[in-house]
Amino acid sequence: MKLSVKDKSILNELIKNGRLSLDKLSKKTGIPVSTVHRRLKYLEANKIIKGYEPVIDYTQLGIEVKLFLIIDLHEGIDTNYTIGRLKNYKNIIEVDMLQGSDFDLIAKARCKNLREVDKLVKEVMQIEGIEEVNSMVSAITEKESLVMPI
Repeated sequence: MKLSVKDKSILNELIKNGRLSLDKLSKKTGIPVSTVHRRLKYLEANKIIKGYEPVIDYTQLGIEVKLFLIIDLHEGIDTNYTIGRLKNYKNIIEVDMLQGSDFDLIAKARCKNLREVDKLVKEVMQIEGIEEVNSMVSAITEKESLVMPI
């Protein structure tokens, strides 16, 4: 979908601060409040804006470990079934299908500690159709963002 200059301006301001009021969004973009409101409704209706989520520092909540599970599936297994099972784990926050790799899926997860990581990996390995799971713990996150400028 092609976005207008106004839409891009609104989105870029929301990327910086998703809690801006319509009035502040209007002032920062130079777009009238009524237009900002109408454009936001359009962006939401067309699923360009899917929601407004807080950015959480998980370490402040005692969730210290971020890890990636690289998953290989048995030949001919229903990938959607496996993804559905992975989505049921509260610790797993992202699941992506891979191309150009010997592995089929990568999952991003967060755990309180290494004991919880071990438990999660063992449980994931028991999912029907999974052949192999490699886990990698992130030592230091240099950049993390859910969004990129438009």
